[in-house]
Amino acid sequence: MADRLPLLVFPRARAIEPPQGGGFPSGKPHLPRHETQADRLRRQLTELEEGFERYKASVSSAVSGLEPETVLVIEIAGSVEDFKQAIDATEGLEWLGEWDVEDIEPNDDFYEPPKIGVAFFKKRIDQVDEDQSRRIRDLFQEQEFIDKDGRLVIDDLEGLVLPDDLERFREDINKAVYGARQKLLAGKLFVSMGNQQGINELLGLWQIWERGNPLPQGKTKWRDVFAQTLHIRRWGIEETLYETGMIDRWRDLVDPVNPDQEIHCQIELF
Repeated sequence: MADRLPLLVFPRARAIEPPQGGGFPSGKPHLPRHETQADRLRRQLTELEEGFERYKASVSSAVSGLEPETVLVIEIAGSVEDFKQAIDATEGLEWLGEWDVEDIEPNDDFYEPPKIGVAFFKKRIDQVDEDQSRRIRDLFQEQEFIDKDGRLVIDDLEGLVLPDDLERFREDINKAVYGARQKLLAGKLFVSMGNQQGINELLGLWQIWERGNPLPQGKTKWRDVFAQTLHIRRWGIEETLYETGMIDRWRDLVDPVNPDQEIHCQIELF
């Protein structure tokens, strides 16, 4: 019937090149220290490895001789230019694509460093006038809490020395700076296909980075990716169900359930 969907639709294969953008528009985000990031990624990569082993065992027992593959998702804060070349140079990994992410919630490790200008504190603290705001900014600069462009480089303000007439604003200054760090971050979502060799290569590169050693030629982009990674995981429920709105759509279709109604759907294959 004309109003019924075919069982399977296979579109014509085509290569999708990464977009030629202008990079991360608002500057490099604040990143956690190497030790902190290593601890974060260690847990995620252990879960990735164990999950792939479980998946491989389930698939191998069902289909003899099949080499299991999985889709790898890496979400980073900021951007890494030309990461596709690093994927292509890594045996066992195949580039699928990348997407911009615009709504990453900041935290103490990942945030956009606020730019502190002469009017920064006047706009955020009611009792501070223009002259006081300029003086506070100058103190941030003299004590190297901000760089030459005004970007915050030291987020712990406990060591900030204030003169007696500005000391009363210390708590308000802390709140103003912390509040300015709550802006949503932009980032990237990288997606690639990987087999056992690709997972092993990834873990090997990670171990090199974790020890603080230089990465092999052609794979140095992984250094930036590991430093900026928010989440690394297998493609799963987050992408296929929750982020697409499929759960809500299914609820609309089956609640209440009409056992005589045919429900058409489509599936996605990699």
